[in-house]
Amino acid sequence: FDFGSVFKTFTVYSALKNQKIEINEYFDVDQPVHIGTKIINDYPRNSEIPMQVGDILKKSSNRGAILIRRNLDCQNEFKVDLDQIGLLKSTEIGFGMNSVEPTVNNFRGSYCDNIPFGYGLSISPIQLINAYGKIITGRMNFEASLEKKEKQNKNKYNKISNTINNLLFYANETNDDLYNKFLVAGKTGTADYIISENKKFQNVTYISFFPYNNPKYLNLTFMQ
Repeated sequence: FDFGSVFKTFTVYSALKNQKIEINEYFDVDQPVHIGTKIINDYPRNSEIPMQVGDILKKSSNRGAILIRRNLDCQNEFKVDLDQIGLLKSTEIGFGMNSVEPTVNNFRGSYCDNIPFGYGLSISPIQLINAYGKIITGRMNFEASLEKKEKQNKNKYNKISNTINNLLFYANETNDDLYNKFLVAGKTGTADYIISENKKFQNVTYISFFPYNNPKYLNLTFMQ
């Protein structure tokens, strides 16, 4: 499946890991952003511009994600990080089964600029869970699987994992007791699936974790 905007977190992760952006840096998403001849829009159109990195994640700016990625070398930084967190290869899922091989779709002629906001790379749900697990816990050996035994793992937090976790924690911007007491963080995503010229549906994704400052539970909700 193409999972949509949940991939924006991976884009920010890679840029932070390679020290190509600062958290307080601004990106002008009001200016046109093109992939080839195709203009990329934000839905809805963002009015608070320019945007900082946290705004790009929370308001899910397509343009912002592309602008962040363009600070990275696609092959030697961005692609390397996607591979390291398990998005470019099949993975074991338990009971002798493997996930499907990810599919890179080079539509519009530039997967480097489509993947940052969630198009151009089709993966299985467990690969998405594993990738989020790695970046929010700091454990590059994080691997979800179907099994009948309990595993005890100790998270290895670092500056990047703590930063991502804080960016995805919405209570930073609200006094809502629901967020402040339950400490849930997460990222939404939508991706259009085109069946024909007059027919399409959407893949809708929400990936969340709890508590945001010491993740113990990771959840993926997905529907078409």
